[in-house]
Amino acid sequence: MLQVHSDKPKLWRLAANWEFEESHSVENARQFLLRGLRFHPGSKCLFAEAFRLELQYAAMKRKQQREKKEVEGRKNPVGERSYTSVPSSTEEEQTHCQHDGTEEVSDQVLEGRLAEVIYESAIKKIHDVHFLIDLLAIAKEYDFTSKLQFKMVTYMIQTFSNDEFTWDTMARRELEGLTYIDPQFPEESNLLTAPSGTSEIDEDGNNSKNSCLKQRIRQCCGVYVAVLKQLPTEKMWSLYLDMLLELNQDLTYLPRFKKNLLRVAFQDAHSAGCMQEKYYLLWVDMLKSQKKFKKLEDVLRKATERIRSSVQLWQARLSYHLSRDEDRLGQAVFQDATVHLGCDSKAALPLWELMLQYYQTKDMHKVEQIFQDGVVQGPAISLNLKPMYIEWLVLAKGIVAARKVYESLSIQPPLCLELHTRMAALESTQPDMNPKHVRKCCEMACNQFGKSNTDVWMEYIKFEQERGNAKRVSEIYMRAVKSLDPVYSDSFVTEFSLLKTGMTISPKPSA
Repeated sequence: MLQVHSDKPKLWRLAANWEFEESHSVENARQFLLRGLRFHPGSKCLFAEAFRLELQYAAMKRKQQREKKEVEGRKNPVGERSYTSVPSSTEEEQTHCQHDGTEEVSDQVLEGRLAEVIYESAIKKIHDVHFLIDLLAIAKEYDFTSKLQFKMVTYMIQTFSNDEFTWDTMARRELEGLTYIDPQFPEESNLLTAPSGTSEIDEDGNNSKNSCLKQRIRQCCGVYVAVLKQLPTEKMWSLYLDMLLELNQDLTYLPRFKKNLLRVAFQDAHSAGCMQEKYYLLWVDMLKSQKKFKKLEDVLRKATERIRSSVQLWQARLSYHLSRDEDRLGQAVFQDATVHLGCDSKAALPLWELMLQYYQTKDMHKVEQIFQDGVVQGPAISLNLKPMYIEWLVLAKGIVAARKVYESLSIQPPLCLELHTRMAALESTQPDMNPKHVRKCCEMACNQFGKSNTDVWMEYIKFEQERGNAKRVSEIYMRAVKSLDPVYSDSFVTEFSLLKTGMTISPKPSA
């Protein structure tokens, strides 16, 4: 397979993994990875697999060595020693030299030196901080790689000091208790503190576990705060907020401390002008749950001023005012939103729907006014509101009022097929259904969309067959054949033939 598909790095990795896991042959696994790297000298997955392989092999050998020492310790308790044969000094020196040579090679493997060689080779070919972070995550799984991790971290800081993910990784390592001490500035490692405004009395007393956790959180936040002074980018703020949001998912320990850190970070990111939409929405939810409505209103206002293209923020702001029955403020927000989002933007449709939903139980005249304003907007808004307007009229004022409005809406551009379909369905559900009103809707649909849409003709024919005048079917059929573009006429003839013979095309089963 590899002879045919040698261009696929993942196959080389799969072969090496199989040799190591199934055949228990580390040498064969190494050979596959080395051959794969000759074909793909810059392959991240092959370098990462080779790195993992050497660390995994070293871990296995270290375990075997420990088990061997334990067995020997049980066989030869302390204090017992055999003096039956004492080697000569020459033999002892030869044995000692041979033993030292073997031990030296063994120590290289046990300490992960081969993995370090692979790492050094990889960073010469691959200059990518994400790849380096992946290797660091692999090394972190093994308890004998502290020196290697220190070397990798030092290289990452020196080489990728302007990359946000470098410092995100460093901060998260602090959270895990993997503190990095710069040998040039060892005193600075103790100066990292949490943001100002988050100090508080230990909420859980003198519990050592909580104190340790709090210290690690402070160290982690201290890295972010220090870096943000030098690298105040939106991405850096986002990584900081992501870490705090993850931290707040588990509030078993230090809940107030964690929430307070998140609150301060939201405020600082907002003040720095580096807050993304999703974080504003999460901040809004937090303020709602805390019932801080004055602060919530201020945040929503500033958020929509800063990110004017965000539909969700405008929707949250409008919903806030309407929920408090602040009609005037709601109207002002709605007007601002439609201006900034665009009158012909489908993104603004939820705001129209929100306004309609609010006024339906309060002011019927206002509902109709919103509908009338909406149907004269661009296609993105009017095409959605026209069918809704007709349906609302039938429910609120009756079918007669709906027919009068339909007369004008049916010819008002942009033309809307759903308007005709919805009106025909509403006419069909009337207790004293009059075929001529349904027929009028079908005629309008066929006249406006009958050149490229076979469904409008088929629905017209089905209506006449089932509830109208079956004698009109042949006439409608001939009109359809003449009206449809040639590319659609064959399809229509096939559908009509199946309908005529009483057959239906069964729908495809859902996946």
